[in-house]
Amino acid sequence: MTANGYLRTAVALGRYDWVTLVHDCTEYLDGEITEAEAGELAGPHFAAHLSAQTGWPERTDNDRLTDAFRALDRAGIIAREDFACCQNCGVDEIGAEAPADDPARGYVFYHEQDAAGAAEGGNLWLAYGLIGQPPSVEIGREIASAVRAEGLRVDWDESPDQRISVRMRWARRRHGRMAACPSGPGGAEIGVEVVEGEHRLPPRLPDTVLRDVELPWLPAGVSVRLSGGGRSVVVHREFDRLVAADGRSAGRFDGLSLLTGTENPSRSRGPGPLGGVQAASRSPGPGPLGGVQAASRSPGPGPLGGAQAAALSPEPDLLDVTFQAMPTGARQPLGRPMTSAEAIDVLRRLPTRTDSWLSALGRSGGCVQMRWENGRLWLETPDPAVSASVGKHATLAEAERMLTVLATEDRVAISELPEVITLAW
Repeated sequence: MTANGYLRTAVALGRYDWVTLVHDCTEYLDGEITEAEAGELAGPHFAAHLSAQTGWPERTDNDRLTDAFRALDRAGIIAREDFACCQNCGVDEIGAEAPADDPARGYVFYHEQDAAGAAEGGNLWLAYGLIGQPPSVEIGREIASAVRAEGLRVDWDESPDQRISVRMRWARRRHGRMAACPSGPGGAEIGVEVVEGEHRLPPRLPDTVLRDVELPWLPAGVSVRLSGGGRSVVVHREFDRLVAADGRSAGRFDGLSLLTGTENPSRSRGPGPLGGVQAASRSPGPGPLGGVQAASRSPGPGPLGGAQAAALSPEPDLLDVTFQAMPTGARQPLGRPMTSAEAIDVLRRLPTRTDSWLSALGRSGGCVQMRWENGRLWLETPDPAVSASVGKHATLAEAERMLTVLATEDRVAISELPEVITLAW
């Protein structure tokens, strides 16, 4: 496969961000192309994908498939998308996805090679069966029925030796960090060093990659030293802005101005509700979700005072999100910015019977968090002042609405839902 072919498929799959995708391309081609060359080729593929997705229907075939897999997972059939590198590895590994106290009735998955084939225009093939046993026609019928119920066409002769084929138009949206790519060719390379927190970054990055792809999504609690042009600055992120150690701040897409000294005060925003406290100072509330964080940000005047607080309009529709798809799926242990659409996309893909969770913080520190418990979605907001949580077993639609309200209105609305209860810690 050529570099362009690899990148076209990888962008369509939506599995990795720009930096990972470009690096993997050079690895795949075994040094035949440099990362700079791969980056130049990747740009047009990102642009084409982002342009195409503006014309997609609100609910794509990928969304339909995700909904079918979630229904199967809730019904006790382990359902995993883009799982393992191949069918043999998937069959070997799928048993580890079963809840320890609730044996699964069966499994269904498609692997990375299946996904690539579908992204390139082919049908999607689903592997299915019983844990540690041969495939079952009964499980296959249940899977085919669930996929058809979401409006997708299934080709399967009901033979246990035949995988289930799904006719679909592959269309997986990219949001936020997964949609981010450099806005132009790189200029100078900037030295990068993580000086606080856990985060992996190359020691040097092109300025456009750093500005457009890395700094805007710097994880909470992470500080990096940027060096270039004889200058150096330590930067961390506070919600939708980047803050230098000396107190200067800029919008999260203007971070390099803190290195060059060209930040525009009219584009700088004061600390606002977060004060000078970094996201890492949040203390987890004990609550029913255990280690899933609750917010304990302390407001304070911060180094810039209130004079510039209104100078930069707050980014609309933004959350700081952590999540984990238990037991072996994607995870984001440190908060990163997400729009409500991006957070909802993550929520919809979480396994439903293995205590997978998502926690979202709003601009003012309000917290909405949720965890799948044996097929039921527990939704809550912690209240440290009274050592309790307010929540309920919610529908997916209710959870999505709570994330949207928190992102767009900066308020927690869980108490407005019907049948909420208060649980003491």
